[in-house]
Order: sequence, then structure tokens, then C-alpha cells
Amino acid sequence: MTEKWQIFEQIVKEIFTSRYEKFPIRIFHNLLMQGKSTKHKIDVYVEVSLPTVSFKQIINAKYWSNNVPKKEVSDIIAIKDDLNVHNGIIVSKKGFQSGAVQLAKGNGIQLLKVLEPSEMKVKKAISLNIMKYPEVTHFNIELEPPNPSDVGKEFIKNYDKDYNKGTNLYDSSGNVIDNINNILDFHLRLALKSGKDRNWFNYTKVDPPLFQKIDGRMEKIRSFNMEILIREKKNKKEIILDDSKLLIHDLTNDSMIVINKPYNYDLLN
Repeated sequence: MTEKWQIFEQIVKEIFTSRYEKFPIRIFHNLLMQGKSTKHKIDVYVEVSLPTVSFKQIINAKYWSNNVPKKEVSDIIAIKDDLNVHNGIIVSKKGFQSGAVQLAKGNGIQLLKVLEPSEMKVKKAISLNIMKYPEVTHFNIELEPPNPSDVGKEFIKNYDKDYNKGTNLYDSSGNVIDNINNILDFHLRLALKSGKDRNWFNYTKVDPPLFQKIDGRMEKIRSFNMEILIREKKNKKEIILDDSKLLIHDLTNDSMIVINKPYNYDLLN
């Protein structure tokens, strides 16, 4: 027999499938993921394909009789960092303790509470779906001049024109030690954590030295810089509420999302 907490996890998956219906997504339930230090069991994992990045989110579902405490927020912050994903979300049927909400707001963690229209005792609602995501608007790498006579000239490679996300970076011995995708992902997470809408990263000295291969030659990287903007997509509309709807209260952004009730929701009753 399927337990109600397992059904709730499936419902959370359906909620996010509905929430991102206009985006190309990959979504998984009950996934074991390897982090930098250990493995983590993730209730729902979502990758949303955006113009400049695959936006990765982990979601924990809490079908509890008590409000979710602050410790659960601390745990998902640590798991998010260990897995190198961009965002962490907790979905609860009951709610959250005040300390959990404060900690989540200060660390970019999203807290969602699932409600039925009957719990709100209203017949209409303004659905405001707020999605924040990072976008790389500028990224280039400056190379060391190939010979002394070229000192003072600029040798800049632009990400949009000259690179793909899998471009490898090498050490002085020619060993692959990183790639463009890892650098982008690292700075996207920093931008999301900063709380600022515009983030500029400028590295005038690369230490230890990094190289890239251009036409078979190893070229040393002098510096690189990038700009990352935090975009906010809002979808606002008035919706008539009935038993076919669910309300998702976003405590982090203080907004309400209205979705169609997942097919299996009544199994919780």
C-alpha cells in the first residue's frame, strides 16, 4: 500500500510539472544524487532549460502534521551546496515555523505551502507565479598575447561567439582540469545567493594558471569577466476557485500560485 507521504511526493512532482509547463524541463522523483561529499536522496529534481543555462532545483516534500522547523531549511542549504545546484525548495502541507521562513529568505530557499480553496474560504484569487532565474549577459576571456610584439593588444574570446559550454580548460601540463560550464554554474550560484539583480565578476589574475586549446595550440588565459543578471518572470491572473484547483502559497516571495489539482491529490483525503 502506498503511504500518503509517498503520494504527496508524487503530487509535488505534478505541481512543478504544471508550474514549468511552458519551459523544456527534465523532472525526476525519488532520486539518489552524488554530491561532493556524500549521496543525497532527493524527493523531486528539476532541470529547467533557459536561454543561457540549465537551471537545476532540488525539492523536498514534507507531508507532516507539524510545521517544518528551521533545521530542515539548514539541511537543504547544505545539500544544495554539496550538489552544486542553483536552488532549493521545500513544499509542506502543514506550514513552516517562523525561524524556518527567516532563514530561507536569507539564503535563497523557496518555501511553499499547499492549500485547498476551502481552506482559504474565498471564491477568487490572484495567481502570481514568480520565477527568478540567472542569465549570463556578458562573458569573455582575455588571452595572453602569443608573442612579445603583441603586448598591449587585446586577445578576447567572447562566450556567445567562440565557446560552447563544454569547452575544456587545461593546466600547464595539458591536463583537463575544468571547463566553461563549471565556471558558469559556479558563478550562477554565487549570483543567486547574492540577492542582487546585477552581478559582475572580474578576474584580472588567474591563479593557478589556466590554458585553452586554440587550433591545437595551448593559449594562456590572462583574465576573464562576466555579468549575470537575475531575471524575474511574473505570471499574474485572476482565477475562479473551485474543487479542481490548488493554491500554492510562496512564503519566500509572499505570493500565491493557483494550479489545476493533480489527478492523485484526492488520495490524500
